[in-house]
Amino acid sequence: MELIKGKEVADSLKADIAAEVEELVRSGGRAPHLVAILVGNDGASQTYVGHKEKMSTEVGFRSTILRFDESISEEFLLGEIDRLNADPEVDGFIVQLPLPKHISEQRISEAARLGFKRIIVSGYLKAKPVKGIEVVCVNSVAELPRAMWGGE
Repeated sequence: MELIKGKEVADSLKADIAAEVEELVRSGGRAPHLVAILVGNDGASQTYVGHKEKMSTEVGFRSTILRFDESISEEFLLGEIDRLNADPEVDGFIVQLPLPKHISEQRISEAARLGFKRIIVSGYLKAKPVKGIEVVCVNSVAELPRAMWGGE
């Protein structure tokens, strides 16, 4: 049995991703832009999204966190998802779970899938394939480029 050293593997992946992003930018492309939606003040969710933001920066991604009060309406959140779906500068986004009780996680996930080529749903994934749309669940930003662009 071989012992896998997680930190070494993670550091290697981060270096590979950073090199890919650097090459993408050098060849005239733009750095990937990841947006996280955080609703409410759940401490664990804030920490988790903060780690995603830090990791994004470390590998050269552009990172934006949209923070909303837990009292926002489901319709408001759906509007934000529509805006992200239409934004050509956004390559992927996460809706950090859990959401407040008055917002349907299923409805939010379904709305995100309708218009976006790629969506990352943090926590768990319940998705059916939709023509031309790919739903991706990743556990870390380190997995994002491979998930988004089909790398191995």
